[in-house]
Amino acid sequence: MGTPHESPGTSERGSMKFFLETTDIPLIEKSVRAGVLQGIVTTPSLLHQGAVKEVVNNLLAAQPGPIVVDVYSDFQKNGSLLASISPRIILRIPAVEEGWPALHHFWQEKIPVMAGAIFSPTQALMAARSGAAYVCPHLSRMLKTGERPFEHIESIQKIMQQYRFPAEVMVLHPKSLEQVKVCAEIGVSGVIAREDLYKELLETHELASFHIEQSMEEWKKSIELFFLNE
Repeated sequence: MGTPHESPGTSERGSMKFFLETTDIPLIEKSVRAGVLQGIVTTPSLLHQGAVKEVVNNLLAAQPGPIVVDVYSDFQKNGSLLASISPRIILRIPAVEEGWPALHHFWQEKIPVMAGAIFSPTQALMAARSGAAYVCPHLSRMLKTGERPFEHIESIQKIMQQYRFPAEVMVLHPKSLEQVKVCAEIGVSGVIAREDLYKELLETHELASFHIEQSMEEWKKSIELFFLNE
């Protein structure tokens, strides 16, 4: 297999990426202003809120990064239709037997694909081998089934590095700030967070709030003296 194409968002390779699963435009715009958003992930239920093309175009206009859109049937036909909306579309195709031909087809067409429904390192290996730009282990589901998710994620990351696959590991649905930290320590490319966790990531730490409150009066005195001396 040749060298896979560069996918949307790979200009920040080496940095932790945060993709947000939402269609909430104000939250997206707030995250863009903060510089902490690298992409949007949709789901079928989110896209049912309106005409698919209209929703996707609104999300494209709200932020400069890629948008992940699911394909669950007629992979090549439906994937091609969705990809035609914008070069910033990433198709998410499940890492299953029926998905490999479509995944490889889109790699040949230079259309980026995120391999989803990944629950094992061997699935991630096959997806990367087929040309996936991203592999997406489903952390929350693995936790529910009693799997050892972080061992699997660490193994997936090691495989990508060992064989120099360009596929980026994007962990789906961490449930807590601690799980985000563990993913960062493992060295994955990024996480895909739901709105509740994303808002928690943006919130001010309680100790930071206390520190600012304690320091505010002294700062006000210092800035007043600064202007008086100008």
